[in-house]
Amino acid sequence: MIGDAKTRLLVPTVNMTKGSVQLFKTAHHPNFINDYKVKAIDVAMATSAAPTFFPMAKIGASYFVDGGVVANTPDLCAIHEATHFLGIEIDDIRVLSIGTITTGFSLPTSLGGNFGASSWMKNQRLISMIFSSQQQLVDVMARHRLGGRHLRMDDKPGLEQSSDLGLDIASKKRRETLLGMADGVHQQFGGSAEILAMLDHQPIRPTFYKHRKPLP
Repeated sequence: MIGDAKTRLLVPTVNMTKGSVQLFKTAHHPNFINDYKVKAIDVAMATSAAPTFFPMAKIGASYFVDGGVVANTPDLCAIHEATHFLGIEIDDIRVLSIGTITTGFSLPTSLGGNFGASSWMKNQRLISMIFSSQQQLVDVMARHRLGGRHLRMDDKPGLEQSSDLGLDIASKKRRETLLGMADGVHQQFGGSAEILAMLDHQPIRPTFYKHRKPLP
């Protein structure tokens, strides 16, 4: 269960049965009384069910798709959770955002501008454009809100590496490529004073409100 977690969790998904965004959360607020009972593996499958790549995930009677459709970089979700539900001042918030390889999406002008459904679906262009563009938007807005207190660790693949990094590729070669890129990012950022300060931070043990009735 996600309620077994020792830290606060917020996992974005899209509930296709309800037609709305759904954020699965630990019971770190008195009104969060349901999500902590959901199996962690079910939440993981729901937030990973990328449209056109994987089938929708089912939890109870509802179907879910990848939270990356709305929060591929969920930094703003975390900032909102901290200020709105936990009462933390914005000046006291620092975010260490760890990416999973940024792949900017663009199209050559030689393709023209008259794209129909089949053209957008080819090579997962539509979903790649959605993931990439909203990730860039969140990065900019989070930096505007937090300034130097927002740190992003990520990398961009080279042209040859990109062929190993599709969302639906789970080969040994892909894992080795990701691990190699992760090592490079760690060498680049891991020793920075800002990140070391974040990792040295000792948070207050969170309070969880399991089995309590919601506030009126």
